[in-house]
Amino acid sequence: MDEDEKKEREQQRRNASLADLDAGINLTKAGEWGKAFAAYKRAADAGNADAMSNIGGLYINNRINYDGKTGETNLQRAVVWLDKAIAAGQLAEAPRNMVRVGENYDNGNGVTKDVFKAHQCYVKAALAGNIKGMYNAGCNFLTGCGTATDWQSARDWLKAVAARATEDDELAARAKHNLTELDREEQRQWQQGDGGGSGSDNGKMTRAQALEVIDLPEDSTPETIKAKWTRLMQQNHPDRGGSNFFAKHLNEARAVLGF
Repeated sequence: MDEDEKKEREQQRRNASLADLDAGINLTKAGEWGKAFAAYKRAADAGNADAMSNIGGLYINNRINYDGKTGETNLQRAVVWLDKAIAAGQLAEAPRNMVRVGENYDNGNGVTKDVFKAHQCYVKAALAGNIKGMYNAGCNFLTGCGTATDWQSARDWLKAVAARATEDDELAARAKHNLTELDREEQRQWQQGDGGGSGSDNGKMTRAQALEVIDLPEDSTPETIKAKWTRLMQQNHPDRGGSNFFAKHLNEARAVLGF
């Protein structure tokens, strides 16, 4: 088969998948869920990402029921198809549908409530660029809901949401509020940790406190200390969305440790 024949067959395959996608959309509007699934499945098997996402939507809305041979629920099947859609480049409706799956798990809508599965869905949507997925993932990392508490990950996702105010000003405002609260909590914990300056010399950071800031033991080598400090500063620099409060203490720690 020469190159022209390959191109022609590929175009025919694309045309067929688009025709099946359109058929599936029309059948969905008509309430012919089984027939719609069959049309979408043909398009999806031909690589059509929109069809993959639409199959996920059918499962989310319980328009079709998985046969249950593997014990999977409709929402689990939805995630399988949405993962395929995102991997194939469907970064609009598929991530939104992924957030819907997460919300169903979060609220126990038609499924056993599972905040861990919800968080996994939010992260998938966030990685695909969905602003609501970013916000929900950030809040979960902030509160430890469905995942381990991770303030740096929380800050990263919430900062990304805050930067997209033109897309969703309400979510952006909520993200900014959460970032402010996170800064306050970091400061409060720091103050409690050192007793408001106790154990220091005239209010200055001690070597022990400096090592605590970068989370290293007393017997750490100068090379290890410098490498850890550099990595933390790169991760937490305010220009990259890091905490001004933490960066300030990193710089103070560096001065105390003398490098």
